Amino acid sequence: MTTESRDGAATPADAAGGADASRLARLRRRLRGKRRRDSRGSAEISVAIVGASLVAGLAFGQGLSRTVVDITDGLTWISDDPSGEIIQVNPATGRPEKRLAVGAPGEDLEVSQADGRLFVTNRTTGEVFSVDLASVLVSGQRRVASGGATDLLLHDGTAFLVDRSTSSISRIDPSTTDAIGERWVATEGLADATIDGQGRVWAIDEVGRLVELRWSDAERRFVTESEEDVDYAGDGSVLVGHDRGVTVFGPDAGIVVQVGTGDDVVGDAPSLVGSLLAPASAPADLAPVASPDTGTLVIVGAGELREVDLTTIDCGKPGRPAVHRDLVYVPCDGAGRIVVLDGSGRRASADIPVPGERDAELVVDDGNLIVNVPGSQAGLVVRPDGRISDLTRYDDRVTPTRLAGSRTPPTPQQVRDIADADRPDPADLPDPPATTPPTGATTPPSNGTPPTGASAPTAPTAPTVPTSPPTGGPTVPPVGPPGTVPPGGGGTPPDGGTPPPSDPGTPGTPGNPTNPTEPPPSEQPAELQAPTAVTATLEGTTAVVTWQHAGPAATGFDITVVGSDSIYTRSGPADRSARLTIPVGQPAQFVVTAVDGDRRAASAPSATVTASTRPGTPGGLSGSVGTGPHTAGTVPATASWQAAPDNGSPVTGYRVVFTGGNPQTTQTQDLPADARTASWAVPCADTGGEECDAGRTTVRVSALNAQGEGDAADAVIGESVASAPRLPAAGNQHVTGESGGNLTYEGIGDVTLTLAPAADWAAFTGTCTYTADSESGTIPCGETSLTLTYSDGYQWVNCDTGTNRNVTRNRSIVFTADNGRTSVQSQVYTFTTTQTALCQGQQIP
Repeated sequence: MTTESRDGAATPADAAGGADASRLARLRRRLRGKRRRDSRGSAEISVAIVGASLVAGLAFGQGLSRTVVDITDGLTWISDDPSGEIIQVNPATGRPEKRLAVGAPGEDLEVSQADGRLFVTNRTTGEVFSVDLASVLVSGQRRVASGGATDLLLHDGTAFLVDRSTSSISRIDPSTTDAIGERWVATEGLADATIDGQGRVWAIDEVGRLVELRWSDAERRFVTESEEDVDYAGDGSVLVGHDRGVTVFGPDAGIVVQVGTGDDVVGDAPSLVGSLLAPASAPADLAPVASPDTGTLVIVGAGELREVDLTTIDCGKPGRPAVHRDLVYVPCDGAGRIVVLDGSGRRASADIPVPGERDAELVVDDGNLIVNVPGSQAGLVVRPDGRISDLTRYDDRVTPTRLAGSRTPPTPQQVRDIADADRPDPADLPDPPATTPPTGATTPPSNGTPPTGASAPTAPTAPTVPTSPPTGGPTVPPVGPPGTVPPGGGGTPPDGGTPPPSDPGTPGTPGNPTNPTEPPPSEQPAELQAPTAVTATLEGTTAVVTWQHAGPAATGFDITVVGSDSIYTRSGPADRSARLTIPVGQPAQFVVTAVDGDRRAASAPSATVTASTRPGTPGGLSGSVGTGPHTAGTVPATASWQAAPDNGSPVTGYRVVFTGGNPQTTQTQDLPADARTASWAVPCADTGGEECDAGRTTVRVSALNAQGEGDAADAVIGESVASAPRLPAAGNQHVTGESGGNLTYEGIGDVTLTLAPAADWAAFTGTCTYTADSESGTIPCGETSLTLTYSDGYQWVNCDTGTNRNVTRNRSIVFTADNGRTSVQSQVYTFTTTQTALCQGQQIP
């Protein structure tokens, strides 16, 4: 691998090993060239790649927990998908404190907690709840995309919702979960997003553009602080946030790029393949990520990048790791244990057995590492001093209750628990009023059983509800506690006479209904009214929806976008407005539904509104500068581009700015909306050569609409004739053969390659370099021989299994020609080296 110093010169680390140095060099140039606005410059440092040969028997595994926990109250919330519950545990006592049912058994739950507030995301149903931890009540709820498309980013009382299904990031109110201001959209698709310790949101799109965003309260939108293209990153990339800056892990081509930390890293990690597991945050000098597809853990820190092969210690399916006590804890899914590594990738302590039969999830909170094992009776706590203690997750004395304010239906057992909790204790009921029996009546015994022939009335021992009126008599309505009089005075008098005048006893009247289970007509709830006068107005890309509501009060309102699955909930009957961020350029209508328990009443749709912003960046910008004899004076230049996204407001024109020529001039052209090309004459100076020199020439193109001028695309379309020699043809094979390649026990040896570069390579006056697995450097473009030196160190194999002790490694080399503006590569040449390994446990000779 090659590395570069801050001034771009080669460093001694160039000979330290690695693959595809020219690729890394281009990546570094792109990173330096794409910084914008207030972005901080990157400081390149030496990166060493250490493979599975680092230590005999090393093999470690997968990812860091993205659960967010930032509450210093001594208590930690963990999820339990098998039961649909979340559990509050006390690491100090190792006991559970609360259990809340927030979903159905088996639903995928995730908890995020910070600043006295708990967020619960039900990824199965697509719901987010905001819970006030002081009251343990839901204060806000909203619909989101189901599955793993959404994440919450929390920092210092602020909350951001990341939605990869719409490639957007929104600021939300932590209490109500309502959207605030203008959302940010990744036009090329959002791969991942995270937040650093300074509150900056970092996002990377599916084509590798990394953006640093700052939320502006004054402007109610995100402001771009820096923006850069990360070559070889793509839709599988994941981000890990640090106190400052982020690390990008890209599995598409196995790259690692650390940006904004003040000690940035650029390196190759070919073992990063497939879906990666990474933490929401980690120290910049100890940032891990796991690749389950290869059974590898990559650790970035202390100026080094280490790849640790976990398959060699039977941890072939590593789980999501966490950083605790300056160590990396890695669950081994399916193996029932957790591996503990230091920053160099070596085992730092004995493996930790996982209680139960399920895989562990790791949560760091208040200086403790919680080993959560969903569905298990027990878990573990790793304390700040490294001591490990048991954690009880389930205790029969802590019964689950439904999360108050959520709309998740309780399970049957929860219904029974709630009913038991709401049933009054007989000891708490008031004493029944004393009754005076009629003349001649006999006072019943204390046990309530009247003696034979007694005519004294006795209170019923329990409420009874007959299913039909008795023959010849009225229905007795439900009665209250013993000693109370039935409502309306109904019932048969003690002497068996006619009903009292106060209750004529006519079947079907309110005082004596034919069906006592239904309330009388006078007690029927009034019909829930639908909201009216629903209006939608725009503030940037935020729709302000207002409505009116008459009749019985609703317990809340649901606001839906017509044709969308998104539901925004407003709690309480007093709310009559909501602020919703809507996709740019997509017409939207809104329906407001009044909600009262199971009753719902929907409004008519609002008028259609379409959110718009300044146009996007024109695509495909390219151009060229013509040539002419040295006395020409000017030469033609042309540029072309693709239409810019209108972002909801039609493009009204394009602004083209040309800068260049010799002497340098700047020209501006305002062109109509259908323009896709521009041309102009570039001043060209007589240099005494065959052609006149137009110098460096650039072009910038931006689109305009009713909202203003969008971001410009820019390109260099011409360079000085003297500074850019013509490149040779790409794809030629330089190497015709090799000799050597038999390495010693120590892994030391040479390979000599025979070279035969094509004539245009041999005559090239620019810079020629080579990149091999073990080294890289500069070489004369016409060189005919190159010797590569290897020093791989000792290797060990398990000789008991009859494994061949000859270790063969695949090698490769590629050559690059660079004219200062761009570069081309030769065809890759592959070869092998062979080394005799030692048996496991064998002493070094």
